[in-house]
Amino acid sequence: MNQTSSRNLSQQVFTKTTGNRILLPKFDAIAVPLTLLGGRVVCCSDYVRDSMRAVPGTRKDLFVTVRNCTRVAEVAERAEHARNSRSSHRPPTVVMIATLERHKDHKTLLHAIPTVLSRIPNLQLLLAGDGTLRKELEKLANELELSAAVKFLGTRDDIPELLGNADLFVFSTTPREGLGSVLLEGLAAKLPIVASDVPACREILAGGRWGLLVPPADPQALANAIIRSLGEPLSADALNKAAKYASAFTPQQMMSDYLAIAEHI
Repeated sequence: MNQTSSRNLSQQVFTKTTGNRILLPKFDAIAVPLTLLGGRVVCCSDYVRDSMRAVPGTRKDLFVTVRNCTRVAEVAERAEHARNSRSSHRPPTVVMIATLERHKDHKTLLHAIPTVLSRIPNLQLLLAGDGTLRKELEKLANELELSAAVKFLGTRDDIPELLGNADLFVFSTTPREGLGSVLLEGLAAKLPIVASDVPACREILAGGRWGLLVPPADPQALANAIIRSLGEPLSADALNKAAKYASAFTPQQMMSDYLAIAEHI
């Protein structure tokens, strides 16, 4: 980094947001002061950036996008190792990795599972993550008689291995999603993706190029997509291309994007 780059970066005011204005209702109050300070708000997606640009009284160039990075190389390596070691007798396995909070949508996924089980009786759904809704979601799973099919795993540090032992990554979420960077880990692990068709997922999956998008809050559509994805596996070539796309979201690229902002202020 040259002296000018270092000086510019140290003198600029940055703030990072990973949510949209629905998640950050008080943001309007600080947007104008940030404008006056000559700062920049770094948004995790174009969707969040465009949402923030709708704040009255702010410059549009106040908001810029730097997408989050993920451990794509590590995830890919560990997932591949797990895949090569897994049993050939395991049941079809679907995994979702997400905090158990209201800006996600585990309820729609749980309501979809009975339909999936009617076609794939030995399906296993693994839910990795924890949060304030865990008891509520466990209760719903019991009411739907899914205790044998659905496992709540809590917080885990072996996410790549979970991905490597799965057949499908599902991400059921809401329009409050900021980016859905966990989708990149699913792609890096060479898993087919089914995700809610909300702006953040649509952006990270390039409008459906890298995963199957389904209407949000629609259990039947989600069930159909899961059944279809498990019944019609993607080719190795398609999965490799998706993994290559995800491989660009590195820490190095994220830092380069931050430095580029400083250079152009």
